[in-house]
Amino acid sequence: MPKRKSTNRIESEEVQGEGSYVIFRSLLVEEVRKARGIKDDDDTFELGMDNITNHIVEWNWVDEDGEPLPLPSDDPGIMDKLTVDEVNFLANNLTVGGIDVKNSKRG
Repeated sequence: MPKRKSTNRIESEEVQGEGSYVIFRSLLVEEVRKARGIKDDDDTFELGMDNITNHIVEWNWVDEDGEPLPLPSDDPGIMDKLTVDEVNFLANNLTVGGIDVKNSKRG
């Protein structure tokens, strides 16, 4: 019996150091369609942050003091404590194995 692969594990040592990782739940096509339909840059940013927050299943990320960070689903405010490089890494890797929302073209 087939089993749907609904998560992707991404090594994140480039932003969090050796042995770090994040596991994303895969984006659904309806989520991609919604993102592509938004015309306002502010709405796109917030939707992107929400997608990251809602799709991280597991990670072993730490803060500057080496203390474990809570999952964004448990503490959405943690996203504001990440560096820009870390958020860009998450955004760029959320679509691994799926549709690249930023680079897909219609027509």
